[in-house]
Amino acid sequence: MDSLFVSKHKKIIFCWIVLAFLSLIGWLLHPQLAQFLSNPAANGGGYDFFHYYASVKALQDEAANIYDPQFMKEYSLALSEGRWAVFDNHPLPFYLLYIPFTQGSLASGYIKHAFWQFFLYAAGLLLLCRHFLADSDKKIAWITWALLTVGSFSWGIWLDNFLLGQVGGLFFFSLAAVLVCTWKKQDFLCGLALAVAVLLKLYPALLIVWLLAKRRYKAVGYCVFTLAMLSLSVGLQWGFFRFGQYVQFLFTEQSYQEVASNQSLMTLVNACLYDVSPIIIKLINVALLVIGAAFLWHNGAKVQVAEVASKPTNGNSNSTDSSNIIGSKNDNIASSAPTYSHTTADKSGSENSGRDNFTLLALDYSTWILLMLVLSPLSWSHHHLALLIPFLAIIAALHNGSLPNANKLLWAALAVGCMLFVIDGETLHGSIGAILYILFYMAFYYKLVLLLMVIWEVLLAWCVRKKSYE
Repeated sequence: MDSLFVSKHKKIIFCWIVLAFLSLIGWLLHPQLAQFLSNPAANGGGYDFFHYYASVKALQDEAANIYDPQFMKEYSLALSEGRWAVFDNHPLPFYLLYIPFTQGSLASGYIKHAFWQFFLYAAGLLLLCRHFLADSDKKIAWITWALLTVGSFSWGIWLDNFLLGQVGGLFFFSLAAVLVCTWKKQDFLCGLALAVAVLLKLYPALLIVWLLAKRRYKAVGYCVFTLAMLSLSVGLQWGFFRFGQYVQFLFTEQSYQEVASNQSLMTLVNACLYDVSPIIIKLINVALLVIGAAFLWHNGAKVQVAEVASKPTNGNSNSTDSSNIIGSKNDNIASSAPTYSHTTADKSGSENSGRDNFTLLALDYSTWILLMLVLSPLSWSHHHLALLIPFLAIIAALHNGSLPNANKLLWAALAVGCMLFVIDGETLHGSIGAILYILFYMAFYYKLVLLLMVIWEVLLAWCVRKKSYE
């Protein structure tokens, strides 16, 4: 019997509701959108893209040190004719990705980059929809993908990426590819995708620990090999001495910026300890990451999916249901299984088991994504495009009934990250009022998420009750 949360059309109703809500938030966050579209350059469009553009140009001009703030300030002001001053903070191999976009003018490079990022974002969504909606017909999957893709034009987080010329599209696609390739056991592609994600934002290196927890050692090896080859290429092209400059930059940079649009937990830590050395703050950051990773490594085993005991015969399912495995305290396999099983669907109806396993893998993956976003030194709104992965995973789990009953509060906490829409605010100065402001802001969205989950649970209960009366 199919799940009672059944109707294929109901599977996307919740997506529509949330998409409409996100669109409303997007327009509220960006009332200046019309002015920007009328004249992007005059309204600050492409500032972050210029950051990458100027850094590549400086490297091509054999600049002495692109990690010297004073040098980059003077160089970027000269390049932009006094409009923008930028300071570098990316690893050297990152700039290999931007060489194709610096061959022409800044304007042409920005436009090509924006279209490329949107294409990758759409491809990442298609990749996820194909797996999360594997039990639906193709029409429903395509409709969901189209809604999420087109709707992103009015979603605040995507608009941040588009207006700034950020790397969100490639970043989102890379993280989605890591999840799917882990599921399909495609170690080379998984390692390659993770290497790209690390180059873009650095903190996805935490996902190496996740792969180790899943015993995907080959994927980790391919990731490290890819990063090593890219670093070798950069060293040969621009000089190995620049790596020393980058390491020095990492230890001296004050990266915990206290502004309302930085939703990192480290912002609060830095605000409370604003007179403490940046090195101490970084050590606290590393300690929290180690504690968080250790917690997820230990407790992640409790949400593993065991191998299916037996395949269905003549349409009668004798296999162990993955959602029951999660909630059972008597099944020792569930707590000790080191990796997710990749159940192959057959004609007799084992598709649901494979689908549920993927959803649970995505939920486990989502906890690591949220950890890296919360504890990253910088967690701007445009970084939160990655939260679409846990957002879609939670929706899929609610739809197919694989959300563990005993851990719903845990998943509700996970959902907080999916709804953290950030308002660009004034600079904060470590005051108690600023800390309370951020805490209030985060608490507001936490309550909102819980409310949405309660509403959804009521709707599901109504559907089940209606089904039982028919």
